[in-house]
Amino acid sequence: MEINPVNQLGTSMDVSDANFALNFQDYLQLLVTEITTQDPLNPVDNKEFITQLATYSQLNVMSTVSTALENLGKSVYRQEAVALLGKEVEVRGTSGDGIIGEVVSTRIESSSPLLTVKTSDGEFLSNIKLSELELIR
Repeated sequence: MEINPVNQLGTSMDVSDANFALNFQDYLQLLVTEITTQDPLNPVDNKEFITQLATYSQLNVMSTVSTALENLGKSVYRQEAVALLGKEVEVRGTSGDGIIGEVVSTRIESSSPLLTVKTSDGEFLSNIKLSELELIR
């Protein structure tokens, strides 16, 4: 049985949405709701609240670190691609032979750098991934 989350208006939400995340304000609102609706004769232990806050803080830090590492990786790929501009490279052709040319441009698509290589006979090979380079001269 599938359970779909429901928003304040009573309609289903798409959980796969990238914006479906709790921020600290949401966490505090949940905490206040939990405190105000708890059984006064059997209150929740303070240690449990501290544990929840610590867990939320750890998740928040991990999310921040993950985003920072992702951005760092993108930056490194861009720097590698820019460093190849004007360099002579060898690309493995479709027939298996090596094609030598000069990197004349670079662009980023889907977080991956793609190169355009101009061969000695004036042909342009586009959408070359860094992993497809056999040799850099």
